[in-house]
Formats: sequence, structure tokens, C-alpha cells
Amino acid sequence: MNNSLIRIDPFERLAEVSDWFDRMFGPLPTPRTGRAGMSALPIDVFETEGKLVIKAAVPGIAPEDLNVSIEDRVLTIRGETKTGELAESARVYRREYSYGAFSRSLVLPEGVDVSQVDAEFDKGFVYVSMPLAQEPEPKTRKIVVRNKS
Repeated sequence: MNNSLIRIDPFERLAEVSDWFDRMFGPLPTPRTGRAGMSALPIDVFETEGKLVIKAAVPGIAPEDLNVSIEDRVLTIRGETKTGELAESARVYRREYSYGAFSRSLVLPEGVDVSQVDAEFDKGFVYVSMPLAQEPEPKTRKIVVRNKS
């Protein structure tokens, strides 16, 4: 008889049900925004070539309409999407894009140099990158003991 323990995450099933509802009926209004859709920018955070990179999806936003700032190791990306202009005679059957102000904040990990931050815009994404701080010299150094003879 196998008595191995299986770790069960009770919230995993709940997340699956939530995803299923989103696929079937679309996202529900969130308490934070009061409207359907993402309440925060989707982001990827990764490390490459000695840098930490935050990639945020900002479709339909011009680079000059983005505000990227760092305060106390907190990176914030802000902007606003304008309502899509439609002709007065247009008949809207479905409108899924959210319009209005958005903001996403992220606490940066220790070990990044926040004094050298760079931001680039490319094809609907903003890439915020900063170099990883150099590893400090170890405080303990091994000294080889030589024989006097």
C-alpha cells in the first residue's frame, strides 16, 4: 500500500472554474474597475544579459502617453486609453476593450540598480530594464596557511 502524501491546493480548482467562466462568458466586472476586463496590465518579468526586464502589454497606447516611474524600489507604469472613436451612425454589437486610466506597480527585488533604468516601446509593449547590481565581494576571505619550512 502506498502511503505517500499528495499535496492538494484547494484554490487550484477555483482558479480553473474562474478561467472556464471567463472563456464562456467573458471577464466579469471587477470591484476595482467596475467594468469587465483586466484590472491591471499583464506583465512578464525576466532576466537577460545581466539585466532585469519588465515587459508590459500596452496595446493602442502611444509611447508619449505612458508614464514610467520608480519611487522607493516600486516601479509604476501608468497611462490612459482613450475611447475608440466611432462614427455616430456606427452600431456597436460588442465592445470588449476597456477605456480609461490604468496603472500597474511592482516592487523591484534587491540586487537591481534602479539608478540606471531604461524604457523602450516596441509593437505594443513597453520594456523597462535595469542592470543587475554586481555581486559584492564576499566579506569572508579564505587565507591559505603555509608551512614555514
